[in-house]
Amino acid sequence: MANTVYTYRIFQDNSFTTPSSEILEISTEPYKLLKNSLFDSIRDFPTTFNKIRIPAETHQFLIKLLVNYNLSAFLGEFATFVSAVQQQYITYMEVDFDNVLFKDFQDERLDLVKLLEVLEKYVFEENKLWIGSLKLNIIKEEEISGQLKWMPGGSVNIDNFFVVDTILSAICDGLELKRDNFEEKKLQLLEGSNSFLYQQASQTLKKNVATFLYNLLRDSSIKGHNELCKFIGLILHLCQIPIKIKDESIEIDFEQDVKYNLRSIPFRNISHLIKKI
Repeated sequence: MANTVYTYRIFQDNSFTTPSSEILEISTEPYKLLKNSLFDSIRDFPTTFNKIRIPAETHQFLIKLLVNYNLSAFLGEFATFVSAVQQQYITYMEVDFDNVLFKDFQDERLDLVKLLEVLEKYVFEENKLWIGSLKLNIIKEEEISGQLKWMPGGSVNIDNFFVVDTILSAICDGLELKRDNFEEKKLQLLEGSNSFLYQQASQTLKKNVATFLYNLLRDSSIKGHNELCKFIGLILHLCQIPIKIKDESIEIDFEQDVKYNLRSIPFRNISHLIKKI
């Protein structure tokens, strides 16, 4: 594997920036304790990156946190996990939701369901006189504030019955939709469409991380529901993931000890995340 480095970022003033404090470069480690961790991108992080550039004070605090709960043997794994979760969270947060093509990708399944409803009527009904017109919205690339963006560019109406009939027939042929296989092909098409809701992805990731760690560590040396929720909260803060949606910065007091920082964690919010998954 080529030398690939992930640079840890900090969440401040509602954005992610490169830290200005002293940086350590550490090696990623394959998961053992955390081997069943979540999404592919988190599982694959140690094979995608072999180095992490992380603030020295963040790494030192992680050591103290793990020592406090007799988990220091897993320092490399947790440092890798924290960086992997952060990278995935930032990926979700930095999606350009205003991009026209992204919106189409996000809504693919919704529009596919509508199209299949029309095609089902077309395939099974002998009388095609219900066929109306088709409207195609055109998009074009424009430069706005120095950036190229896809913008609405008008529309084209196709009103002729025979032309619309030809288009619907061609779509059915292209998708191999027939009366005897319609339900089977419909399921295949829906299974292959995007059903992932990116607008909810960052919150879902937070819930999944909290639940994963809770189930993993509830029989560990971390005793009690509230204490475990506080530990999970500090891990999220080390990932630079805000526990409360309204939080615009992550505050970890590196000059104070672990117990002091644990007291600042809103453990009820973590408990709520776990119960909601």
